[in-house]
Amino acid sequence: MIDIHEIDLIVRKYFSVYEARLTPEFMEYKIVPYSSDSENLDSFRKLWQELKRIGYLPTMMEEKNEYVLRIIPFPRQKTMPIYVNVILLIITMISTIMAGAMNYAGYFNEPWLSIESILGGALFFALPLMAILGLHELGHYFAARKNGVRASLPFFLPAPSIIGTLGAFISLREPIPDRKALLEIGASGPIVGFLVAIPIAIFGNYLGTIMHPTITDSLIRTQIYPPLIYNIINLFVPTTSYMFPMAFAAWVGFVVTAINLLPVGQLDGGHIARALLGNRSKYLSYAFFIFLLIVGFFYLGWLIFALFILILGLNHPPSLNDISRIGKGSYVIGIIAILLIGVTFVPIPISEIQLNENILITTPLMHVPLVNNCLENYSGKINIVNTGDKMENITVKALSPLNVEYDKFIGNLSVNSHKAVFYKIWIDNQTRPGNYTVSFIFTTVLEGIKGYYNLSVNVFNQTDNIVWNNPQYYVNQSIINESFTYTGNSSVIMKIWPMENASIIINRIVMNNTAEIMVNPNDTVNITVEMKNQGIYYMIIYYNDYAGCLMIHYV
Repeated sequence: MIDIHEIDLIVRKYFSVYEARLTPEFMEYKIVPYSSDSENLDSFRKLWQELKRIGYLPTMMEEKNEYVLRIIPFPRQKTMPIYVNVILLIITMISTIMAGAMNYAGYFNEPWLSIESILGGALFFALPLMAILGLHELGHYFAARKNGVRASLPFFLPAPSIIGTLGAFISLREPIPDRKALLEIGASGPIVGFLVAIPIAIFGNYLGTIMHPTITDSLIRTQIYPPLIYNIINLFVPTTSYMFPMAFAAWVGFVVTAINLLPVGQLDGGHIARALLGNRSKYLSYAFFIFLLIVGFFYLGWLIFALFILILGLNHPPSLNDISRIGKGSYVIGIIAILLIGVTFVPIPISEIQLNENILITTPLMHVPLVNNCLENYSGKINIVNTGDKMENITVKALSPLNVEYDKFIGNLSVNSHKAVFYKIWIDNQTRPGNYTVSFIFTTVLEGIKGYYNLSVNVFNQTDNIVWNNPQYYVNQSIINESFTYTGNSSVIMKIWPMENASIIINRIVMNNTAEIMVNPNDTVNITVEMKNQGIYYMIIYYNDYAGCLMIHYV
């Protein structure tokens, strides 16, 4: 049994006592405080260390403008054996490796339980994440040891989630002696975790630039919103649109830092706020609780977290010595830690976005002529634009009475990008003259959004009634003069098919889509052709289902 007289001697060794009393629950001393907070802090710390060796704890408070010491018994508590920490560590490593394997498999489109996914998940996700969480908690642990507070090694918490864990914690096995120790223990974990996450984020971003994802087609996208700290990280290596698993582990580390730094209840931020503000920290706690309720309307996770904090309690209990204020250096550390919320907190950390597919065909509708034994094929392209909000895969189908070859699939068409679908149409001796429609149908793979493009094709039989008098097949000048004689038996109305990049003048009349000429038997028609660019041109004069066709090669 401890001698009360011994306790009394210990108390009076560190403080000047002017009144003492004994109750069944505690011994109480009214003391004369030192002139500075540092002296009060130092003396109380020494008193606390000496008393706890004999199973007692001191508390110091201010009552009616008097400083009061109370000495209470504090028997040593039974603690968890070390193997519990080891077992939880092993289970959490397994759960984070499985979560990492899922993340790795999704990034590279590999089977989830393949050896490659499991090893990749362990190396690029589980180990970095466990390092951030573990060093965060070891920061608390060593800060507690530095301040003489008994603490457990980290307890890791496995969970069947996308990150495989609920985090980790250490157990303080005795009350915190003063606000200085409270600040150091509270701030050390988030600061260490934050500093560890930065190089992991930079290296993870770098790996994302050299190890590109295999993107799978989906109408749901998981959107990860980076905190402000990424504005600095991106100066070294930019964050890719699809986070590499290691970069995702760092992102989780920043989110964990933000959560822990919230100055609410007994979170790390609650420790810091109590150390900085004392009892006034409860108002900051209430304010941030209301803030969590507000952002909870935009992200349900914050609302659930706010209710969880409410159950545990919004107010932070005082340290044993809640009177002695901390020094200026500690204030700076505490304020820096609180400010880290600004660069790590994200109102909506992650969300699932419903994506939409849409396509736009930008190629104008066309009329194409084909002439047997002259112009028997036509090659063209159709430009298609992805106007949806996701990468698209598109199938192409042609409905055509004519022969047609075309690209049947467009893969990985990015948002707002375009691609040309090339096609070729041709006729043979079995093709009858007339007007045909070739329909191209574009269909997105997931939603089945369709786009249509119709190509009108006029097929003519080449006639012997249009005789070119002096055909020039190869020319080296842009303007040429041609003529033909009509040898038919009856008068006909002829038209000329518009030539791309060329103009045609007949009898001083510039021909266009609607211009036509009356031609009588044995008439000779003079034609002037002006070509803008070098290349192959087809001049087609037609009437009914018949056409005269002349190929001109301008070199």
